[in-house]
Amino acid sequence: MFALIGGAVAVFVVTNLDDFVLLTLLFATPEARSRTVVVGQYLGLAILVAISAIAAVGLVVVPTRWVGLLGVIPVVLGIPALPRRHDLTPKVARVNLRAVVGLVVADGADNVAIYTPVFRHVRLGASLGYTFAFAVMAAVWCVLAAALARRRTIATTVERWGHVLVPVVFIIIGVALLATTLHR
Repeated sequence: MFALIGGAVAVFVVTNLDDFVLLTLLFATPEARSRTVVVGQYLGLAILVAISAIAAVGLVVVPTRWVGLLGVIPVVLGIPALPRRHDLTPKVARVNLRAVVGLVVADGADNVAIYTPVFRHVRLGASLGYTFAFAVMAAVWCVLAAALARRRTIATTVERWGHVLVPVVFIIIGVALLATTLHR
């Protein structure tokens, strides 16, 4: 039991470090509602687990080499939100539920790559245990990211530079994912 929990926590942490940074930025964005970020995180994680489970039983929905194409989502969200030189008021990337889910799923290509073989090599009960541990860890991630986002330095930085920082991070995540498609 402890080995299962330890393994699930390790898998979650390794595959979601980048997600933690993304969550912290989203929680620190003044226009983002915490509830939207949390619900988006859970829906995105559920989609990633479902894709991994389906792939683990042999029904490959998306060829592995195409998973990186999900990088288009954060790029499409980030580019229009970049401030223009002539803009007097900065635009902020829309932080709605669809955007959060899209970002979590797009940023989760590595999750699918890791979860799929894990689900393939363990029994159904262990897979359910992993899924439950992932859900608990997602709550921990949200609480920690929200707490970090409330730190004055982080909040001030995002409030001051978020109109540039958030779209740039989205674009970097997207380009990194797209680059993985080119290397396959």
